[in-house]
Amino acid sequence: DGAAVLHTIQSILQTHNARKILLSRGGVIERLNLPAKLKEIGMDAKTLDDLHAKPWEDFFAAEVGITNVHRLIAETGTVVLASKPDEPRSASLLPPVHIALAERSQLLPDLFDLFDLFSPVSTPTKSPPPSCLTLITGPSKTGDIELKLVTGVHGPGEIHVILCGA
Repeated sequence: DGAAVLHTIQSILQTHNARKILLSRGGVIERLNLPAKLKEIGMDAKTLDDLHAKPWEDFFAAEVGITNVHRLIAETGTVVLASKPDEPRSASLLPPVHIALAERSQLLPDLFDLFDLFSPVSTPTKSPPPSCLTLITGPSKTGDIELKLVTGVHGPGEIHVILCGA
């Protein structure tokens, strides 16, 4: 329930001594009225609507980013984010800690089920996939630096997934 979600988020924030929170819009975030609830407990919680003059300063200053998810993939533990105006990638990529909120109905067994959602073969009325899907399955890795594998080069150092609903 909403109280349990807020309690879990509070625990994560306390662990990191975080006060500056950036939230995307819509989905679970709106349904649970998280921006207002986080402000009530003394957090500097900002949504995209609160960013005006220099929005990038707020993106980079945020200690925790909270977003909704497009889907979750059970087989690989993958978080799928769909970029759109109220869900920019920067809310999940720039803060050092990312909290992803999902409904149980967004959980899919495997990656094939994700792409079946967009397949016009199975249902001709299905819409195409969003222009940008981000699949997060673990920390970033690169072998570009002296041909040595380096982990955690970009993106958050930590991600928490909270599964909401019955």
